Amino acid sequence: LAEGVKRVAEKLNKDAADFACHGKGLEMPAHDSRGTGKSIAVQYAIGNPRGACHVHPSWTAMWDFSRNDMGLKEFGLPEPPKDRFQETGVNRGKAFKIIVSFGELAGILVICTQAIHGTAEENLNPTRLSALLSALTGWDITAKELLTVGERSYNLKRCFNVREGVSRKDDELPRRQVEPLASGPTKGIKVENLEGMLDEVYEALGWDKKTGIPSREKLSELGLQDVAEIVWKKQP
Repeated sequence: LAEGVKRVAEKLNKDAADFACHGKGLEMPAHDSRGTGKSIAVQYAIGNPRGACHVHPSWTAMWDFSRNDMGLKEFGLPEPPKDRFQETGVNRGKAFKIIVSFGELAGILVICTQAIHGTAEENLNPTRLSALLSALTGWDITAKELLTVGERSYNLKRCFNVREGVSRKDDELPRRQVEPLASGPTKGIKVENLEGMLDEVYEALGWDKKTGIPSREKLSELGLQDVAEIVWKKQP
């Protein structure tokens, strides 16, 4: 059991995998990918870089479940869908990109993730973070530049996983997480179209839809040309 549910399921029998709730080997947290809101389903599926984590790089359900803009409206965060269970056609990809780029800043700047997950009136949003960082270091850095730093970090982590063999085929949810919920206020809700949501998120991130690899153009835009050569040299 110490090896985790993925390896345990592999050692038991072929049916055990259907009951092993994990993303890329990391056991899933309590926040269900069906009833919470569909952004967290995408976050678990992509699992960048360590698997189905609900706080890394951010709590993307702040957008469609909590309906909290976190001070990101001025940077292009779209309005959340009226129906949090609507999966595609609601600017989910654009929202996902902005939120994960922002979320990366918590680790980069060594601050608690809870400090960024509050409302725009109280959290350490990009505008406040850039002001604090400039005051502490003397650097002239804008909030928009900070978000680019976060985006670069998120893409670099994906490229690490790509180098180790991860591709779109691995961006998936376990069977139990796509079945309809059996009871409670969200009874009957399930993940209907993960592939469609991934398409929209990949497009917003600048990732190749077929492979899930950050495109050469995106990596060059982020100053990661050397990384692009590594992850794309093995591709057909």
